[in-house]
Amino acid sequence: MADGSPVYGLDKDLAERARNKHDPERESKALQWIYDVTEETPSGEPLADVLKDGVLLCKLINKIKEGHISRINSLKSPFKMMENITAYIQSCRDFGVREMDLFSTVDLYEAKNIPQVVQNLYSLARAIESSFPEYMGPRLEWASRRSTTDGSISPAKRFSGTYQLPAALRREGVATSSPSSNRSSMSAQTPTAEVTALKASVEEKDALIAELKRQVESLQQEVASLRLQH
Repeated sequence: MADGSPVYGLDKDLAERARNKHDPERESKALQWIYDVTEETPSGEPLADVLKDGVLLCKLINKIKEGHISRINSLKSPFKMMENITAYIQSCRDFGVREMDLFSTVDLYEAKNIPQVVQNLYSLARAIESSFPEYMGPRLEWASRRSTTDGSISPAKRFSGTYQLPAALRREGVATSSPSSNRSSMSAQTPTAEVTALKASVEEKDALIAELKRQVESLQQEVASLRLQH
């Protein structure tokens, strides 16, 4: 949990998965992009702490499209901070960010899944380029444009005719192939109708999961509101 209390069961599993996906360099670039766009002075605090109240996220949205979020709550009450985060998430939808690239309010407010928050920022930066071609502000390097250093195939090379294997495999004598020398290799690299259908099915399930997350998020906010009233 964000307050340092122990977590168990599903929360513990989710926290462990989030830690495994944590990329400090990617997180740092995303936070610096927010500072660059909003022209705010960096505080030196971690991304989770800087964004927790949702204020800077709302300012980011309004820098991209002036006045899109009409009210930014400055009160440091839990409900008001979560309200800011919810307004930001809805703005991402308005700007064309995919449901699978959104996050729930508690992912940020309780720091349950900061890597998903970072992924959302990269997706927002990508959506801006198509939804707001007139936008001339700072850019955030896309995840898909990053060079790979672990020997994996980059997206640009995934369906190319040849792929240079890592040095370790080349030393073992594993041969590379190309369309001219091995048609079966090329056909295996070409997207098929089955792959397209599978992708559509996955996206449909992602949308369903996102809808369930929104419903859970709404219930959590109602519970938080009721707690504040009592």
